[in-house]
Amino acid sequence: MTELPVGWNATTLGHVVQLQGGSTPKGVLVAPAGVDIPFYKVSDMNSSNGAFMSEARVTLSTQTAAQLSLRVFAPGAVIFPKVGGALHTNKKRILTRPAAVDTNTMVVLPTAALDPRFLYHWLSNITLADYAYGAPVPQVSRSRLSEVPFALPPLAEQRRIVVAIEERLSHLDAAASSLSEVSPRLTQFRQSLLRDAFDIRWERVPITFVTSAERVIRYGILKPGKDVPGGVPVVKVRDYPDGEIRVDSLMRTTPEISARFEGATLRPGDILISIRGTYGRVAPVPDVLARANITQDSA
Repeated sequence: MTELPVGWNATTLGHVVQLQGGSTPKGVLVAPAGVDIPFYKVSDMNSSNGAFMSEARVTLSTQTAAQLSLRVFAPGAVIFPKVGGALHTNKKRILTRPAAVDTNTMVVLPTAALDPRFLYHWLSNITLADYAYGAPVPQVSRSRLSEVPFALPPLAEQRRIVVAIEERLSHLDAAASSLSEVSPRLTQFRQSLLRDAFDIRWERVPITFVTSAERVIRYGILKPGKDVPGGVPVVKVRDYPDGEIRVDSLMRTTPEISARFEGATLRPGDILISIRGTYGRVAPVPDVLARANITQDSA
């Protein structure tokens, strides 16, 4: 750890938080009248509402939570998935009220020396999967997470940092919102421009007149299967949202599956068009995707 500002302490995460897991109800979850304890599952963390939780599907009375042997955690605890593929989603939430969570969830309880929002943003800056163990279903290792170096600022400094972070994040959210509004307009403008460019009294012919007679227009692989490291790249419609194929994020299939759709094998200079789901996306095939393939959603 580099030299810290005056007043900061070099420590580990395990010294400033308690790491606990959720619990499994010992009985049937039934929501009685007068409920006050949410029971959150990983699926309840899908809200896009920043650091805070969406509504829990099940809520319980304090008495029922105790009868089911559920641990109830105080507001300010930061929770995140600790098992399986959800580790890679980087979802983290802050409890805003006393709540119980399921056994697939890790609970990080800040000590009095740590502001929950500072802890939330710090945890959002690490990749939880890096602290997982086990196969085929990985889960977060509490011991490894406890040993992560942690630079602890004074409480007032933590809160100042949180204000600065959230101010900048709000600016980014506003910019992202503006861009999302601009993008459809740019698409409309692009289509209008192309329409004007080709709205000439040229002879109109079927597209097969200007494509290869040997390599007919066709779609690609029906079921590419799971991603295979080192396999044949497969282009999906999602991989060319704006007229260019994002080659770095392509999934890969086995050579055997690709060979069954040999007629859809790509060559540099080919033009892809989306024909299912999202229609009309177009992108040229670059040199690096020679011998790659496509799915049934593109031609």
